Amino acid sequence: MSSIFLSLTPTQVSALTTKQISTIAPSDFASLSTAQAQVLNTVVTGQIGALSSADLVQISTAALALFNASQLQALSPAALTGLSTTQATSLSPTQVSELTNPQVAALSTADVAVLATNLSTTQIGALTAAQAPGLSTTVLAALDANTAQIAAISTKEIAALSSAQIGAIGDNLTTTQIAVLSSAQVQGLSAAAVNGLSSLQIQALSTKAVPGLSGTQLATLATNYLGTAQLQALTTSQVSGIATSLSNGQLGVLTAAQASGLTAAVLASIDTTTLSTGLIAALSSTQIGTIGDNLTTVQIGALTSSQAAGLSTTQIGALSSLQLQAISTREISSFSTAQLSAVAGGSVSYFSTGQVAAMLYQQIAALGSNLSTTQIGALTAAEAPGLTSAVISALNTAQVQAITTKDVALLSSAQLVGLSTTQITQLLTSQVAALTTTQLGELSTAQMQAFTASQVPYLDI
Repeated sequence: MSSIFLSLTPTQVSALTTKQISTIAPSDFASLSTAQAQVLNTVVTGQIGALSSADLVQISTAALALFNASQLQALSPAALTGLSTTQATSLSPTQVSELTNPQVAALSTADVAVLATNLSTTQIGALTAAQAPGLSTTVLAALDANTAQIAAISTKEIAALSSAQIGAIGDNLTTTQIAVLSSAQVQGLSAAAVNGLSSLQIQALSTKAVPGLSGTQLATLATNYLGTAQLQALTTSQVSGIATSLSNGQLGVLTAAQASGLTAAVLASIDTTTLSTGLIAALSSTQIGTIGDNLTTVQIGALTSSQAAGLSTTQIGALSSLQLQAISTREISSFSTAQLSAVAGGSVSYFSTGQVAAMLYQQIAALGSNLSTTQIGALTAAEAPGLTSAVISALNTAQVQAITTKDVALLSSAQLVGLSTTQITQLLTSQVAALTTTQLGELSTAQMQAFTASQVPYLDI
């Protein structure tokens, strides 16, 4: 029908049926004269709707320029897929604005790139994720001047953009758009764009996106706006980089998994008293050593045996009475004799009987005569060897009399050597009675002769 179509008058063309229009060869559309192109203005909407993509691409830009709103909107989305970039470029802003959402969604990425700046916010919202590549960095940079157009980009399309495309939008992203960014996409934001983010935009960053922020980006970010979930999503390297800029409240929500990010340098620069016990329990002995006597009583109570080893003798010597009492019975047995020896004489009395009872006999020997009468009375049979001859010889009357009869009966000949004749006279009759025949036989003549007349009746002889 091609040659017949070209010879038809405008009146005859307007009378063609949809079926007849659909049989017109694409080459005939390319051969239209200006007069024949004007005939298209008389073609009814139903006939325009019969055009295929192959037909549409053959229409000249001059003919296409004659399409009114009704005719443009009559083109099927399938036909629009045939629109060339040359044709798209020829469309006037008015014609572009007349395209329906389904038509816009059918445009090729190349056509999107050409038409984007003339699309309305509604039309931009109709773009699909598949059309995202059409929004090049150049196009997005041009759209960036119109924040309404940027805001109209759907979250599905935002999620399909590359990091470079996200970078072209920068801090003009809405909170809803920011919320769908991936860790890879946020890397496209420049330091300047990150610095320009508002509190609401920062708080919109998802926990999936936060780990993607680089050290340079974090250095310009207003970290005081980061919430608990975001802070807990930080990697250890990120924690290391921004810890000193976090508030006490923010430091308090960091998790055990992030503990390795708190390097010695970082720990020395922050208020460690706000760190959670869960995080404290995850620190290495070296890290604990950095905090030292700045640990709170609650934190000290959370230390493990291996962590306790990280405290230096100087730090232990500086612990307050409350800090000493906060050491758990679990961890106190792990302290070395050198560490316990660092506890100042008068401070030893701050240890509870429970703590003393949990110590090893070597630790008891290290505390020696600094033990109070109550603490000496709390010593277990396993700890009795800690009362070495040197320790016993340094005990005063009250301390000697505080040794339980059970412990007295366990003293070896090596320990008994430490009892001076004066101390023997100070023994309670119950303690004298607790001495076994074997023990009495191991005492020196001077020691035996030191028992007073009131004590002799209680000797096991």
